Amino acid sequence: MSRHVLACLVLLALVALPGRASAQVNLAGFDRLVAFKQEKLGDKHYRLSGSVEMEKGDSSIFADSVEFFEDQDRAIATGNVVVTQGKNRIAADRADFNTKTQLGTFYRAAGIATLRQPTQRSVVPGAALAPMGNLENDVYYFGETVEKLGPKKYKITNGGFSTCVQPTPRWDMSADTIILNIDHYTLLRQALLNVKGVPMLYLPILYYPTK
Repeated sequence: MSRHVLACLVLLALVALPGRASAQVNLAGFDRLVAFKQEKLGDKHYRLSGSVEMEKGDSSIFADSVEFFEDQDRAIATGNVVVTQGKNRIAADRADFNTKTQLGTFYRAAGIATLRQPTQRSVVPGAALAPMGNLENDVYYFGETVEKLGPKKYKITNGGFSTCVQPTPRWDMSADTIILNIDHYTLLRQALLNVKGVPMLYLPILYYPTK
């Protein structure tokens, strides 16, 4: 399966989260938790399966199955994993992460994060400085592994990113290792610029101002 076909499927998964009827599960720390089946494997150790949905604040977790360690705030999700936090979303085959911080590692993953542009002001001499409003743009990223290091900081292995969020992006930057720091910078090692799927430029290291 090509990377762009995979991107299309991931983008569909990010926006098409089907509704369904299932039993409400009661576990501490969640505003809402739904699954078709719940198993208790040990003290504070559970396995949830069948269209699992976990909600806490502005964050939601969707997966086919979730193994949850309540005393560690740790979840291992497998199968059609989608994690949302505000406007940011990430989809993966499998994920191992902290349910409080949303930090962790996502495998065969792709996501969308919102980048806020700085407020622009007039620079004409003698003119009043007037804000033109904050603009938002989306950053699409993908990788064999995506490690979420902070609210808007990711370490991507064997993957890439683009601000051209389309089913087939006109361009993307791919690399062996990427530190993607939304609203700040992106550092790529063994970077390759692809334009319409054609490799155009190689650099051993590249600092890219994401903002």
